[in-house]
Amino acid sequence: MPLDSFTHEDEFQVNFLNKVGIEDPTREPLISKENIVIPADIREKYESMLHHHREKRRVITKGIRKIPGIPGQVLFANATRQMFKFQLEHRVPPDSDIVLAEMKIYQDRANDAVFFNPSNHSHRHHPTSARVSLHQMLDVNGITEAVFADERMVAVNSSGWKIFDITDTIDRWTRDPTPTIDIELTVNPIRQGRHARRIAEKVRFVTEEAPNDAPYGYPVLTVYTVKYMPKLDPEPRQCDQSSSPESQRCCRTSRYIDFRNMRWANRWVIEPSGFEAYDCVGTCSHHRSYRDLLSNLFRSGRTGGAGGTSYRNDYRTCGISRSASLPMMYMTENNGVMELKVEEIPNMIAEECSCQR
Repeated sequence: MPLDSFTHEDEFQVNFLNKVGIEDPTREPLISKENIVIPADIREKYESMLHHHREKRRVITKGIRKIPGIPGQVLFANATRQMFKFQLEHRVPPDSDIVLAEMKIYQDRANDAVFFNPSNHSHRHHPTSARVSLHQMLDVNGITEAVFADERMVAVNSSGWKIFDITDTIDRWTRDPTPTIDIELTVNPIRQGRHARRIAEKVRFVTEEAPNDAPYGYPVLTVYTVKYMPKLDPEPRQCDQSSSPESQRCCRTSRYIDFRNMRWANRWVIEPSGFEAYDCVGTCSHHRSYRDLLSNLFRSGRTGGAGGTSYRNDYRTCGISRSASLPMMYMTENNGVMELKVEEIPNMIAEECSCQR
């Protein structure tokens, strides 16, 4: 699936549906995803795949450095909303390239887990999960603004550390660093209704200090960085957010694909709710470098070219030079039978951009 298709949502839809094998996305599935009880083995497979995906991102770049866990200070906490402050000053170098940033928080098991047993016939079609969202809280001219960071579905009867990817949030912080960063966590029902609201209210995260020997504790932020390396012929990896990407040299710009706002995807895709796909934009010079120019002249002489050598075939455009797959959990339907699938869908994330012929 060519990542250039991300430029147009319609093309992205066609390519994505062909990849996962959904023939008619406009039709409602036989079972709505809110009513599906995800088997433990399917959930574990997705979590394992997601963990492996993050591990691969950690080792993509040489010279990687892991900054020890930064504990979060709890500013506020109630049944469905928590606010955390992380001290980043002197912990995360502003001149570092953020490879990966994760916030993990411990989910405590609900006391009345039996109430949410899917085998209970009276609640068989009720939701058993809630949507947990993270937002960075920014002070913009005295007005608090919430910027989306990450989101995931959490089963009410599960427990353990839950990991959220906030790489883009920390990367944004490096461009305008402040001593601290505020992260808000909210727990929302996955659909309307009293039962869904009760489910969301039962999701509990540990917000109190734990003993040293306890397997749980405060939320922790872990950041993986790498120092910028000088290049002989540099091309910017990230676009300058202060100017139009199209006016810059070939670079990677943010492009978030929100499955919740795509009606066709919202029916079939269970995890993730969206992802940062990125896109490659900008202009390319006629020749990659002076070295390439000499190389072209040398090849022209070796092949008998003379006089007015033409470089019309050397026209280059900004494109994706390296891509990554995305772990996904989605529904398919074959001959009237619904099936849950967990797969890594290739070529979903633009990792690097370069000028290409």
